Amino acid sequence: MNYLLWLCFLWTCTIVNVLHADNNLADKVQQLTDWSSKNSLIRLNSERFKHFVRTPPRNYSMIIMLTALSPQRQCGVCKHAHDEFQVVAQSYRYSKAFSNKLFFAMVDFDEGAEVFQYLKLNSAPVFIHFPPKTKPKKGDQLDLNRRGFSADHLAKWVQDRTEIRIEIYRPPDYSGVLIGGFALAMIAGLLYLKRDSLSFLYNNLIWGIIVILAILTFVSGQMWNNIHGSTFANHDQKTGHTHRKYDRKKENAEALWRLLVLLLSSRYLAIFFLFFDQNITVIHTVFCSNNTVRVINIIHAAWSSYSIRSLLH
Repeated sequence: MNYLLWLCFLWTCTIVNVLHADNNLADKVQQLTDWSSKNSLIRLNSERFKHFVRTPPRNYSMIIMLTALSPQRQCGVCKHAHDEFQVVAQSYRYSKAFSNKLFFAMVDFDEGAEVFQYLKLNSAPVFIHFPPKTKPKKGDQLDLNRRGFSADHLAKWVQDRTEIRIEIYRPPDYSGVLIGGFALAMIAGLLYLKRDSLSFLYNNLIWGIIVILAILTFVSGQMWNNIHGSTFANHDQKTGHTHRKYDRKKENAEALWRLLVLLLSSRYLAIFFLFFDQNITVIHTVFCSNNTVRVINIIHAAWSSYSIRSLLH
């Protein structure tokens, strides 16, 4: 009889503990979901980290960035890493993949120094994946030296660890449109003010310089750089320094091409002004021709002029 009573007592305690754990887990998930709905990147301190990350039960994954954003900490790359991490968290928050199985959070050193001590970290930024029900493994800490912390690389790493694919969405940058619109407005205003004296529009020298600059711009590969996003210099994510060292052959070739175009452009401009009268004749012929063949004449004139100068050289 005593044995049966003891068994019933243990069974009752087990049920109570399970129900309490389920309620605790539901409260944790609900709290994290509420925070995510307000801010895609949850801020954790030492107490919150212990409750939501270290303390079981936990059936969700967490991607946590440990950083030091205070200027007194002198972390040159922490702000940039935070911005990229924010892009990933924001993209996930408004994507179809969003659920209560994954949350993004951050711990600032000034708000959670104990977390850094617990994880034995002495540098920032650090990105760690905390899988559900288990502790982080070796691959759950992002290798910044190999991957970097751009939003695209972070999203790929998150997919490798959680099998959740995140499409990166960056807010559109309207600065170029605003600058272009302002420039056009300034030009239109200038033409309106000078509407009684527009003789400069028929100045051969001005049109000659415009044509040469356009030719040099398009043959320099600038459009290719804009399309492919090739950088003029690299930014070291660890030191915060900007340098001209490249790791890829394509970017090395791009740097050499810039130097070559600079030398050729300098030579071409020098020859243009040495033979100014002849060049003006060619340009005048082009712009006085029929509109239907104007583009062909421009290309032909530029090619012929360059060939003649090459022979003279």
